[in-house]
Amino acid sequence: MTANLVDTECVEATEQACHDPVRNRSAAMKRARALLATLSLLLVFPASGRATPPAARPLAPLAELQGRCAADCPRAVRVDLAIQRAAVWLAGYPDDLQFDAAVLLSLIRANVDSAELRTAFARARTRADHDHDHPHRRLWATDMISPPEHTSRWQAPAPGAARVNTNRVLSEALHCRENGWRELTENYACGAMRDTGGYHTTHAIWSLDIARRNGCTVADECLASLRAELLAAQPAELRAKSTLEIDLYAERAVMLLRTGTAASAASGWVDALLGLQRADGSWGAGTDPVPYYRYHATAAVVWALAEWSKERGQPSPTPQP
Repeated sequence: MTANLVDTECVEATEQACHDPVRNRSAAMKRARALLATLSLLLVFPASGRATPPAARPLAPLAELQGRCAADCPRAVRVDLAIQRAAVWLAGYPDDLQFDAAVLLSLIRANVDSAELRTAFARARTRADHDHDHPHRRLWATDMISPPEHTSRWQAPAPGAARVNTNRVLSEALHCRENGWRELTENYACGAMRDTGGYHTTHAIWSLDIARRNGCTVADECLASLRAELLAAQPAELRAKSTLEIDLYAERAVMLLRTGTAASAASGWVDALLGLQRADGSWGAGTDPVPYYRYHATAAVVWALAEWSKERGQPSPTPQP
C-alpha cells in the first residue's frame, strides 16, 4: 500500500504556478498528510496482515475419536467426533459449492482444525477466491481491504420497503475499521432488519459482533435486545421437519455463544444437534428442494459445535496410558 505523493494540481498547472512558494507549501502539507495516512494504515494493517489470531485447537484423528467413543464418551469428545465426521462429508461433497462455504469453513477453522477441515476449506476457497474483490474474503485473506463503495455506501431501505441483502451489513462490519460503521447501519440492524429470530436477526447480531471485534463502537442495548430475540425464538426442543430448521437453530446457537451465552447454558442445544447427525456425517431433514441446503446446514452445525468447544475452554480429554 502506498500513498499518492504526487502533487497532481501542480502537474496540471503552469510551470510558474509549480514554483509558487504558497503552492509548494500546500503541496508539501498534502504529501505529509498522505504519508501519515499511509503510515497509520500500515500500523493497523502491517504488510504481513493483521495480528495473528490464537491458534485453533487441533482435533484428534477421526479413527482415534471413534475408538474413544466406541461405547460412551464425554460430550466434548462426542463434539469432536461429530465435527470430524462432518468434515469428511464436507470435503467430499459432490456438487458445486457457493461462496459461503469458504466463509463457514474459515470460521470453523478459527476455533478447531484438522486435516479433514483443511481439505474441505481448500476446495471451498478455490471456488470463493474467483470472486477476488468480495468483501467477505477478509475472513481468510486478513490483509484484504475493500473500498468504501463496496462496503459502506449502500442505503438502508425506506420504512415498509423490503430488507436489503444481509451481506450489505456484514460487509460494512468486516471493514468498519477502515471505512467506518455508520449510525444508519446500526439503526437498521437494530430495527427494520430484524425478523423475530430468523436469518435476518442472526445476521444483524453477527454484524454487530463483527464490528465490535473490529474495534468499532456498537450499542450494548441493541446487542442485548437481539440476544433476547434469538433466545425467545430458539425452541426448547428441536423437532426439525426440514434442513433449514436445523440450519437456523444452529445459527441462533452460534450467535448466542459468540455474544455471551456460556457453554454450560448451551449444552442442551449441543445435545440436540448431536442427536440429529446422519450416518454419513451430515445434517439434514426431509427432502431438500435445494441440495446445497444440506451442505450449509452441516457447516452451520459444525460452526456451532466449534464455538461451543471454544467457549468451553478445554480440549477434549485425552486417554491416559
